[in-house]
Amino acid sequence: MQVLTDEELQEPLDVPSPEEQRMTFQIAMVGCDGLVIGSDRRAQYAESGIPRFPQPISQQKFFVSESQSITCFAAGGVTAINLARKITIDCDLPLGTKGASESEWMQNVYAAAATPPDLPPNSLVSQGEDEILIVRRDVTNAFWLLLRRPRVIPIPTITKVMDRICTGCKTAALFLPAHLWTRDMNTHCLQKLATLTLSYATQEDPSSVGPPFDIMTLDNTGHITWSENEPIHENFQVGLERLFAEYGG
Repeated sequence: MQVLTDEELQEPLDVPSPEEQRMTFQIAMVGCDGLVIGSDRRAQYAESGIPRFPQPISQQKFFVSESQSITCFAAGGVTAINLARKITIDCDLPLGTKGASESEWMQNVYAAAATPPDLPPNSLVSQGEDEILIVRRDVTNAFWLLLRRPRVIPIPTITKVMDRICTGCKTAALFLPAHLWTRDMNTHCLQKLATLTLSYATQEDPSSVGPPFDIMTLDNTGHITWSENEPIHENFQVGLERLFAEYGG
């Protein structure tokens, strides 16, 4: 994920294309008693007016609405960050009030994503791929995946997900939730699996993914908790290697 100054958003940018510079790794999973979403914090900062030497920085990649009813996690470039922020503002659902139906709310999200980014038409930034994970506090057994891919399909898509998915960098760490996640996992197990997956993603692509990891847990009572985690894959790796050595197949 790249952070850009206001001046850079008004001129074509001399930065790698999204295919060359794919930042961020995020994971979302639904379990038997709620859901968990985890995100890394690695980003890059590039100054305008000078040769580009991106500097690594640490940046939270999620936004929470004013009523705390909507949380959005952003993977992609500066357009993803801006879109996640926009959704938390335009599509907020204040608790304790009678809001829109789910279909009406999804239409509001679609409308927010369909608005073209406020960038020059030929800007490299506008050609990126935005992936937004959206959590509603009043829905504890599902989340939404919003995709905006202008070079692939001209309109955004929004999908309700009731199992698990990873966004951002496509590393071999995807193997872990693909084979270890089960629907009957509780949120405590999901937290460990999310942190473990993020840890391996950091090892495999340290220039694009990095700690600390922000882990959000939404339990089935609608209560949200946050934790900040460091990599944990080293002990798991030792156990995995021992298990393989003892395997007698």
